[in-house]
Amino acid sequence: SSCETGGIVGPVGPGTPLPPAVSVTGTWQGEAISDFGSVREITFVLQQFDFRVTGRSSMTAPSGEVYFVGDVDGFNTAPDVSFTLRAPLYQPMTARGRLADRETMELVLDGGGWDGTPVTLTRR
Repeated sequence: SSCETGGIVGPVGPGTPLPPAVSVTGTWQGEAISDFGSVREITFVLQQFDFRVTGRSSMTAPSGEVYFVGDVDGFNTAPDVSFTLRAPLYQPMTARGRLADRETMELVLDGGGWDGTPVTLTRR
């Protein structure tokens, strides 16, 4: 079925998902501590279109040494978020979790040397 509202015609009904109320477009930063005690500053620069999220990610040491620069591909089904991080010479990593609020993502990193590592990213 369809309805007409304001010149926009589209499907309606309980099965029609609405875009997430909170967009994750922007720059997000936080720190993760590896199993070996190494601190990594994590930055995501994200762009969201409907549910799909793409962008870039990086991980650096406190010294500024860059360990990882790659692509982010995932979904925002707020409050749930899920991303895959890919870069040359690295195994893909996943970052899954939730939006705690409009400015905070609580994620768990797996793969590429991470094993269930929690990280909180805040919007910059």
